[in-house]
Amino acid sequence: MLALAASCFSVPAFAAAGAAPVTTPAPGPAATTAPAVPETLAPAGVATTPATLDPVGSVAIAPACAVPDRLLAFDAGLDEAIRRARADHVLTVLAIGSSSTSGTGASSVARSYPSQLKHELGKRLPSLDIDVVNRGIAGEKVAKTVERLHAEVELLQPDLVIWQVGTNDALHGVPLDSVQALVSTTLDWLKQKGVDAMLMDPQLYPKIPDTDRYAAFVSAIETIGSAHNVPVIRRFAAMQHWAKLPETVRKPMLWKDNLHLNDQGYTCVAQMIAEGLSRRLTVAGL
Repeated sequence: MLALAASCFSVPAFAAAGAAPVTTPAPGPAATTAPAVPETLAPAGVATTPATLDPVGSVAIAPACAVPDRLLAFDAGLDEAIRRARADHVLTVLAIGSSSTSGTGASSVARSYPSQLKHELGKRLPSLDIDVVNRGIAGEKVAKTVERLHAEVELLQPDLVIWQVGTNDALHGVPLDSVQALVSTTLDWLKQKGVDAMLMDPQLYPKIPDTDRYAAFVSAIETIGSAHNVPVIRRFAAMQHWAKLPETVRKPMLWKDNLHLNDQGYTCVAQMIAEGLSRRLTVAGL
């Protein structure tokens, strides 16, 4: 179980002091006005310049995206995805979830984390034919995602599902036990289908009004992953780490709404996943 104290949410680099809490963010793109965000996290003004993708062959994690090795250790599960990749040298990833998957806050769909993940994996695993299919819908809660996940898996027959889950349910009052049950039964279904999965926990949101509830959701994703032998992409812990990097390294990562990531934030998520996943697959001989 992940221990998360309320103080974990008080990270100056991720939220402006005195910014008002947002109790129920609306689905879809965020409002055009938002609390002020320090320059260390978000640039002044609305417009941003999209970052340039690194050239093929450049595989290092950017200094602003660096995380401890423990956050790159995707040691659980993935055996079926590895077996399939060995057999046909193809890795098809279904990325499903809400706005953090669809790319709210990015300058374009090409800057969403799934699009950048395809690029980052391709640099690290050139022997594989890699596709990452983005099936994120902003504002969606877990019950609806489960319905879509079943249909998408049947249609796409992916080798791996990356399921970003929990944020909207935590923010909108969905009971934690119902979320746990839905995620658990869906992971069981995926196992029966022979499809591996990874879970991505909620993002760091310093202005959440109920820190205990939010922390419980983050911890629950960790617990579910452990129980089902499924790797967890620890986005919450990674964002805590990025917020505490030296100012000489740290870059703005949040969009103007002080909740969603911007291009740089999605780059860091994609690099973290790609580095951890490629390490696991490389050890397996891919």
